Amino acid sequence: MNLKIEIYFVMLIGFIVLGCKESIKNPIEDSNVYINENNLKLSTKNSTIELIDSCLATDYKVKLEEFINLDSNAIKLTIVKDGLEKVQILDLPPGRTKIENCSKDLIILSSACGGPCSSNDFIFVNEDRPNEGYMYCHIAENDEKIISYHVNEDFEIIKIRNLKNGKEISLDISPCENEMSYPCGISKLKVSKNKLFITFDSPENNPRQKEISIIEILN
Repeated sequence: MNLKIEIYFVMLIGFIVLGCKESIKNPIEDSNVYINENNLKLSTKNSTIELIDSCLATDYKVKLEEFINLDSNAIKLTIVKDGLEKVQILDLPPGRTKIENCSKDLIILSSACGGPCSSNDFIFVNEDRPNEGYMYCHIAENDEKIISYHVNEDFEIIKIRNLKNGKEISLDISPCENEMSYPCGISKLKVSKNKLFITFDSPENNPRQKEISIIEILN
C-alpha cells in the first residue's frame, strides 16, 4: 500500500512540474500581450531596466521602459488607470522607440528602423483589443483614428484605415507625386467631413495634394 502511495505522489509531482512549465512563457516572444509581473521578473532577472519616456493623460498615466543587456528587442509599457496597473512587453527597438502621443483612447508609440523606415504602434486604452502596428504610417493631423500605411514596401499603394472600426481602403498613388521624395513623400493627412486630403512632400512652394472620399470607412 505504501509503495502505491509513493508512486501516486511521484506522478502527481511530475504533472505539477509539467503544468508549471507550460504556464510560464517568455514575454519577449509573446509581444503585444498583457503579462504577469512574476513572469516578467523570471524572464528579465539578468537585465537592467531604464525609463525612456512617460506621459500623463486625463485619466491614466503611462511609463515606457527598455530592458538593457537582453539579446532581443524588449520594451516595457506600463499603464496605470483607475488604480490598476497593466504591463505589456513589446518587441520594439530599444533606443529608437518613444511615446508619440497619449490621448483619451489611444497611446501612440513611434519607432525608427533605419533609413526611411518607421512604424507606429497603437495601444487601445479603453478597449479590450490587440495592439495594431503599421510601417511607414501617417496619422491624420485632426483625427488620430484615420491613418495611412504602406504594405510590403509597395510604395505605390497605400492603405487608408479607420482604427476605430477596422475598415480600410486601398489607394494607388503611382506614379509618386514627387519623384524626388521616397517613399512617395506623404507629408500630411487631413480629414474634412467625408474626405481625406493627402499632401505630398515637395520642394515647390505649392505642394501637390490628392483628395479622396473615405465615406465607406467612416461608419
